[in-house]
Amino acid sequence: MSYVIVQGHSMEPTFHDGDLVLAKSSAGYKRGDIIAFRVGGEFNDPAMVIHRIVGGNGSKGFVTKGDNRPRTDPWNPKTSNVVGRAVFHIPYAGSIANDIRQPWALAMLGAGVVVADGTRRRRRRRAAVRRRDSALPSYISWHPAPPEAQ
Repeated sequence: MSYVIVQGHSMEPTFHDGDLVLAKSSAGYKRGDIIAFRVGGEFNDPAMVIHRIVGGNGSKGFVTKGDNRPRTDPWNPKTSNVVGRAVFHIPYAGSIANDIRQPWALAMLGAGVVVADGTRRRRRRRAAVRRRDSALPSYISWHPAPPEAQ
């Protein structure tokens, strides 16, 4: 399983910008499948593209096209370039995942963990004091001696 965060509008109305798509590798792909692939080759692009197969084959190269594009793509990925077939998608989850990777979001997440841990420790200390106090027998109590006894 791999994931792809959709960027752009080439796959609308199937997928929208910011959607998170899960892609599962398969032994074979056919016309109509939506595949995630690395462009590679002469384009040497490390990014993944998610488009629909409209022709070709895995050995000579698939012909792909975005659902919202009038023409086919300029590249022809082979089976070795395909990461997987789209099997599940979560609308806008990719945008949230991108936001979480930002430095400000990581700092807020870290601060939240510190605050949550601090409140948990205070609760545990209070509970330990209550357990200790309730464990004392009721007839044992400490009172300072009255002033006239001194």
